[in-house]
Amino acid sequence: MHSPADMHNGHRMVTAPTRQPIAIALHCTWGVLQTLVGLALLIGLLPVVRRIGRHRSTVVIRTKGRWGVSLGFFIFLGEGHDRTAVSHEYGHSIQSLLLGPLYLPLVGVPSFIRATLWLLFRKPEATYYRGYPERWADRLGTVDRKLGSS
Repeated sequence: MHSPADMHNGHRMVTAPTRQPIAIALHCTWGVLQTLVGLALLIGLLPVVRRIGRHRSTVVIRTKGRWGVSLGFFIFLGEGHDRTAVSHEYGHSIQSLLLGPLYLPLVGVPSFIRATLWLLFRKPEATYYRGYPERWADRLGTVDRKLGSS
C-alpha cells in the first residue's frame, strides 16, 4: 500500500526506487550546474514558497503565480498550473539528465527565449508547446496535448 503522498488520482507518483538514486546522482554530477542554479533559486524563493512536494525523482516547488521552470531535479511551478505542467517540466528534467552541462545552452536558453516571445507577442499558449525544446519535453514527460488545447 502506498501513502497518500505517493498517489494522485489513483496513480503512483514516484519512479521505481532503484532509479531514483541514479537520477538524483546524475543531477548532482552530470547536471550539477542546473541543479545548483535550482538550489539557488529555491533559497531565493523560500519566502514565497507555498508548498514543496515530489514527482518521480524531482522536487516540485509551488509558488504564487503562473510560471514554470525545471532546473536539475528542482521543478518550480506557480500554483495556477495543473498536473500536465508538472509532467512537462519533468520532461525538461529528463532533458537535463540526457544533456548534462549542455542543458542550459541547448534547452534552458531556447526555452526562456521562446517563453519570453510568447508572452511579449501574446501568442496562443497551445502553439508554445509545438516547437523545440517544448515538444521534446512533452514527449519525455508523457504529456498528450490535443491540437489546439493549452
